Amino acid sequence: MVKDRLIEFQRLSGMNRNIANKFSSSLVGNRRSAESSERFGNESTAFLPLKTCDEMEGFLSEVEQIRRNLDELGGCLRKMDEMHSKILTSPGVHPKITEELNANVQRFLCLSRSISDTLKRMKGTNAKTKISGASFRIRNNHEMTLRRALQNLVGQFHAEQTQYKERCRAKINSYLKISGLQMPEDEVDQAIENGKLFNTVGIMMAERDKKLLFEDVKSRHDDIVQLEKTIGELHEMFQDLAMIVESQGEMVDHIERNVETAHEHADCALKTVKAAEVAKKRNMKLKIMLAICIVIGIIILFFMGTTVFFRADDVTESVEVLRARLLYQSRKRGIRENDILIGGFADQHLAQMGKQELEQYDRIINGQHNEWDLFHYLSGAKEAPSDLSNNTIFRHMKHSMMKQTIEPKH
Repeated sequence: MVKDRLIEFQRLSGMNRNIANKFSSSLVGNRRSAESSERFGNESTAFLPLKTCDEMEGFLSEVEQIRRNLDELGGCLRKMDEMHSKILTSPGVHPKITEELNANVQRFLCLSRSISDTLKRMKGTNAKTKISGASFRIRNNHEMTLRRALQNLVGQFHAEQTQYKERCRAKINSYLKISGLQMPEDEVDQAIENGKLFNTVGIMMAERDKKLLFEDVKSRHDDIVQLEKTIGELHEMFQDLAMIVESQGEMVDHIERNVETAHEHADCALKTVKAAEVAKKRNMKLKIMLAICIVIGIIILFFMGTTVFFRADDVTESVEVLRARLLYQSRKRGIRENDILIGGFADQHLAQMGKQELEQYDRIINGQHNEWDLFHYLSGAKEAPSDLSNNTIFRHMKHSMMKQTIEPKH
């Protein structure tokens, strides 16, 4: 059985509270000491709030008193068993033992009724008072434990009284048989219940020895009658305990339903947590894939931009190279007159030409027409073929060269 350490914890809590009070009183006026005192105070109430702690101390002291009463009930049961054995094994009348037995029985009944009333009051207080969950569980567990202990002791008392009654009845029958009185057991039981047994037996028994036996049997009868009264009182107490146990059973059923509901909620929460873990992993994978796609896209865009940039540079470079080549070829023709004409045109107009115009110019000076024919076409000595006459650059060259040849004459 697990030892109840709550009282020890409460005592330690009170020690911590006293230490904190002494510490704070020795450092009055110091702001830092006040903060330390407040911190110690919080540590002392870490178990339960101060008000609840005081109430719990009172409750536990009451529980200890009930346990002492239960121990006393156990002692009464042991004494009762010893007295029953003495009465049944010793012949004759035992007024002192019988008086002591009756006092012991009355003490047991008074204590058991007092404990039962106290437990009822505890139950009502727990039901009416709004207390925290931990305090309620502590109170409820103590109450149920004490109630079971009381029920066990009352059950043992009832069993002992019933057994003693049967043994007394058997003893009376044995005495009647020894004295020569033959009475059926049913009549003996009925006579004991009605209280008329000893009137009948007294008439039938006249001898001195039989009178002694009669007194012994009468003593047993008195014990049985007293037992009947005790059992009746115990019956009422058992009814009260049965009602309390039934209400406790409803509470246990309610707790069981709450536990089942909590179990279902826990299963649902576990499934939700697992689904959340799966969703988290899936989202993490999606984020990683998205990051990879973004990186790949950035790399592709970088290479595309670099390619376009270098292409533009290549195009620009190729145009400049073409222009430089055509300028060089225009200045270094094989015929001086042609070189002068074409070279002068190139110096003036080649820098303003675009790529298409440069390509047209390239087809003119590096095409299928030789240098002499090109010179005659440009100077007007010969008629230019259609592929040249339709060329815009050729017409521009011819116009520029004719202008150059006319200007020296003026």
